[in-house]
Amino acid sequence: MTTMDLETEMLQHACKGDVYAIDFLRRAIDYFHAADDVLDTVTDAEFKIRVMVMGQDLYAHPFFLKHAQALNTALRTCISTYADSVAWEGSREPVKRQWADFARHVGVDLVLVVADICGGWEHRRQVSLEVRSYNLACAESEKGN
Repeated sequence: MTTMDLETEMLQHACKGDVYAIDFLRRAIDYFHAADDVLDTVTDAEFKIRVMVMGQDLYAHPFFLKHAQALNTALRTCISTYADSVAWEGSREPVKRQWADFARHVGVDLVLVVADICGGWEHRRQVSLEVRSYNLACAESEKGN
């Protein structure tokens, strides 16, 4: 099974097959990765503009609009945590650098909020460790471990 197949399976399970929720999360994941690229790599102006459009499209997505109150709060929390991770990634204190590395995966929390919207608390808890395990496996794979 490819990484994309595993991601599709994980999102389908987390979203209970809701195609709008899955599409919203795919777009959010792409947006988070692109925004991280803006900070971590040299990107041209056109790429930065595309990232701005991706953000606008995310906040105009039908699933977002239907669940705006919960999703806006979740997205703001993810962005704030990500900002904290950027601030601490170069810290002289090892514990802060470790936390920053862990916090870069805050998008998992957005997946869990969507799981809660799609299936309630019990469903969220059912998929929580599965989603985190998938994310951890992807992070380890990216590091070459």
